[in-house]
Amino acid sequence: MENKKITSQNLKKINNFYLFLTKNRYSSFYKEKYQKAGVSINNINSFEDFQKIPFLTKNEILKAGPDKFFFLPLNKAKYVGISSGTTNSKDPLILLHTRNSKSIFKLRDNKHLELKIKRIMLLYSMLPMQNRINQQLNLTEKGILNIVGDINNLQVSAKLASKLKIDALQVTPSILYFFIPYLKKEYDLNNIKLLVMGGEYTSVQKHKYFKKLFKNAYIKYTFASIETSRLGDRCDYLSELAPRFFHPLTQNFYYEVIDENELVVTSLRAFEYPFVFRYKTGNNVKITDYKCKCGNNKLMEVFGKLETDVIRLQGAFVYASEIHNALSPYSKHLLSFDFRLHVYEVIKKDKIMPKLVLQLVPKRRIKDPKKLKDEIEKDISENLFVTSNATLSKLVEREIFMPLEVEFIEMFPFSQKQKLIISHLV
Repeated sequence: MENKKITSQNLKKINNFYLFLTKNRYSSFYKEKYQKAGVSINNINSFEDFQKIPFLTKNEILKAGPDKFFFLPLNKAKYVGISSGTTNSKDPLILLHTRNSKSIFKLRDNKHLELKIKRIMLLYSMLPMQNRINQQLNLTEKGILNIVGDINNLQVSAKLASKLKIDALQVTPSILYFFIPYLKKEYDLNNIKLLVMGGEYTSVQKHKYFKKLFKNAYIKYTFASIETSRLGDRCDYLSELAPRFFHPLTQNFYYEVIDENELVVTSLRAFEYPFVFRYKTGNNVKITDYKCKCGNNKLMEVFGKLETDVIRLQGAFVYASEIHNALSPYSKHLLSFDFRLHVYEVIKKDKIMPKLVLQLVPKRRIKDPKKLKDEIEKDISENLFVTSNATLSKLVEREIFMPLEVEFIEMFPFSQKQKLIISHLV
């Protein structure tokens, strides 16, 4: 579902940004892109003009390279941003950023000062660590010490956290999940007053697990990327809802929701990063009207990345969030909150049918693994709605899907961002 109109104020901002990009002195990226697409619009004067502009993809930004996707003199670059995402991990996305830390991380938007945070540990891989530190510089100026942890040595990172008496962590949910056993051995988790997490879809079950362990911590989830900076925010009222709920930042972006419920964003700020025009973010979202007590009137529900958290099969969607919900009754039998859903296609009776294989990590002592597998296969199939009115079991009966298979494995490999859905479709 796409937006059907643009306010006159946003249309003016969009046109100014369009002119800045297409008449740019320092990079011809957008000019060449639109010329190649046969677009000959001098000004965007209507929603119809806007819709004629082709979408921007991550692969195009990767191919362009950091210098060509920078639209100011190179000496205006403040720092280098490097992605750590699950897509194109062999070719990291590198972008030059223009904004300083104060404009990226506004103090009114964080809990650090309110909670009187003194020492925060940043726990990420080394590639994206530079921009993380840059974003924290204004906190350093306020007397908050930033401590860099090592995800390749979680045991030492836990000792470091204990000796320095940290009271906050900034981390991805997946890294935190692996870090907790080490941290518990070295440190009292009740000393943590703030958790700042983002970069991946987080289930309600995992959120409850974090809240149970970090009893004194305010949990702040973020929704952002290297290409766009922040795309959503959670006010104190939204903090009571599931981690997937955010307020869209309509003052910074014009939002569209297109095929497969994919979020597309256009920056409303010329002369300043991010330089994205009709950018396909790869996130599956739903945006609705919502009267929040904070004054915001929009709500964005983020279901995760297409192909890793949401996948479309035979015209229907399979959501990681729904699988988490269906697995909830079996949490006492599972060692991990995560799963891997492998998606294949098989030919049966001259028909191509999706086949789902669900990998789980069971607890060590299970009396009858086969019986548990059969129960999970049956319950998930009967409770997982693939369409609005059809469960997986119904689609199996109609010979649209193959029956679900559950596979028990020893452990999932350590990763800073988990891929819950893995497509093997060619």
